[in-house]
Order: sequence, then structure tokens, then C-alpha cells
Amino acid sequence: MSGGPFFSVIIPTRNRAWLLGECIRSVLEQSFEDFELVVSDNWNDADTLEVLRRFEVKPRFRHVRTERELNMPEHWDFAARQATGRYVLFLNDRMVMRPGVLRELATRLEAAAYPKVCVWGIQAFSDESHVLEPWTLGRDVEVLPSRPIIEDIARNRRAQWWRLPRMVNGCIERALLESLQARFGTIFRPISPDFTSGYIVLACVPEVLCIARPFYVSRGLATSTGLNTQKARGGSYLHSLGKADPSRLVPVKTFSVWNSVFSDFLTVREHIGAAFPDVPLHLPSYFAACLEELELVRRMKPEEDHAAGMTEWSHALSESSVTRAEVEAARQVPYTPWLQLRDAVLRAKVMRPVRRAKHRLEVLRQCVVGPTYAGALDAARRTAQLVRSP
Repeated sequence: MSGGPFFSVIIPTRNRAWLLGECIRSVLEQSFEDFELVVSDNWNDADTLEVLRRFEVKPRFRHVRTERELNMPEHWDFAARQATGRYVLFLNDRMVMRPGVLRELATRLEAAAYPKVCVWGIQAFSDESHVLEPWTLGRDVEVLPSRPIIEDIARNRRAQWWRLPRMVNGCIERALLESLQARFGTIFRPISPDFTSGYIVLACVPEVLCIARPFYVSRGLATSTGLNTQKARGGSYLHSLGKADPSRLVPVKTFSVWNSVFSDFLTVREHIGAAFPDVPLHLPSYFAACLEELELVRRMKPEEDHAAGMTEWSHALSESSVTRAEVEAARQVPYTPWLQLRDAVLRAKVMRPVRRAKHRLEVLRQCVVGPTYAGALDAARRTAQLVRSP
């Protein structure tokens, strides 16, 4: 691996022209220069190809294209294999990287004696309300053992999920990535390649460097694969995976985001066998998570019929060893502060869209490029005034 860049930043993209340009620019404008940016083109539409053409002459930019249209796990695997850097990190094409991140990351990795895996946080930016989600998980930088992270995830749906190395929220040493590919064929497996890769990586390393800072900002939630698959109750995304029974390993036989998250957990445990720690899935938390998602969707879409989903959930619970009292007890586990805020927003619907489209890009830039973290939050608060204005 000698002679390659320190970082390979990988952006797999598929028909998100309106988001891709800012995503690419946020990387190319980093002050740290020892990196390559690889944008993997999965047979994109003409608008997205036009965005890519604008960057072809930029140094450190590389555009690769798949030979055919791939499903999402296949595409991520293809993209990862294009890396030549010492560390590989993914950036979702609907995310932007904060200024100075690569320089700080390089410093943190050196200070920690170059760990094999590192994770960091992501903040969400609402394209409708133009409010940046607050970061409330502290500022600690620490090396944590992997097993307690897995146990937290398996037993608590309100776990510190940002500590799961899902590629889009961390980096991995390329030597480790290649060894896992040789061992398991791919780490990006259905249903969700970010979660399956995270489970596999976490199972195969003793510890993870955790940087409790939001290095990325996500946006474009309306284009999220997970959200749109939830709306379609599986739909074309599951069809593209060729999975005959995506709920094979989970009790509730209907598609939901939480069902797929825990299905991926069980799929990876089955796939890598003894390499996965002996950590069982906590079924009361699983049922609680699925129920809360069903209730949330019912609140957000009261005009739709949700009886089938609730009936399936009740049937699965009755067929299991879990009692309703255990589910209710699991629901009492407190949210982290930002989840409390998000839930309050969804319940009260207090945020209204900013009607003036001209504010959108500027508000995003203010939130992401604030000179300090406090400055970024101040910008978010100022945008909240726009939300409340007529």
C-alpha cells in the first residue's frame, strides 16, 4: 500500500444530482490534501453525469463507473474495492463533510497510534424546516472495546448507534477491509449495507476509536433509500436485492426500518458464525422498536390503513416468549436528548417549511461552515426563526 494517499474518500452515487455537487465540493475543499476522492457512478442519469463532469479536472478526484446497474450492497462493494488509501471512509451522496474534518481525523488517528477502525457522529439537516439537529452526545474521544458496543445495540434500541462503524460514519484501515473481503467475500450484505458492514467490522476488531463529534451533516431525507423503502413497505429496493424472504430471521413478518436493522444483525451473526460474539438479540427491545415505528408511521400518515401491520406485530408477539409487559418495560428506556427533541417535533409538528427556496443553500452552508461548533448551532437557531416566520 506504499505510495497511496492517507485517505480514500468514497462516494457511491445514484441519481442525486441536486445533492451530489455540494457533497463533492465539501471534500475537495478540505485543508488536508493527502487524500483521493473516488466517486462511484452506478449508471446515473444525465443530470448526475453532468455534475460529475464539472469535477473531472480537479486534482485528487477520480470518477469510476460500474459495468452495469448494481443493487446497493453490490455497488458499495464495487466502490470500496477502488480505494488505494491507507484508510477508507464512505460519504453518502446526500451528506457533506464539515471543513477541517480530514485534518482533525488524521491528527486523532496519529494520537491513537493508528487504530484499525474509527467512528464519528452525523448531524441531520432538515431540507424542509432548515434546522440542524443538535449534537448532544458530548465531545469525548476514546478507544472503546467492541463487545460492549455490540451488546448495547443488541439489548437497547436506543443504543449509541453512532458507535456502529457503518462506513458512512467512520473509517477503516484498508488492510483490514481487504482481509475481511478475502474472508467473507463482501462486508456489504443485504438488507442495508451500512448496517451489515458495521456488524461485521465490529465483530472482527477488539476496539474502536470513537470521536464524539459530528464530522458529517446529512440532508435530503426525502431521497433516503431507507425512508423510501419504508414508505413502499419494501417495494423496488427489496426486489433489487433478490431476497425472497427479507424477514426470514425476525419474528415480525412485515417490512420496517427497525425490522431490517435487526434482520441485518441476525443475518450477519448467521453468516460469519463463530466470528460473531455470542450476543443474543433482546427480543423485548426488538418488539418495542417495531411497535414504536408502527405508531409513528400511523401518526404521520393517519389517512392510510395500518391495521395489517399492527395485526402482524400482535401475532408475532403472541407466537414469541415475550410478554406485553416486557415490551412496555423496554419502552421505558429513556431517549438520548436529541431523540427526545426529534420525537417531540414529530408529535407536535412544530416545524414548518421555509417557503423561500433561496435560503436553502445559504442556511446549509451556515450550519456546516460555522467557525465553531457553537457558531453552527447559533446558525441553526437563526434558521429556526425562518421556520416560525410566515
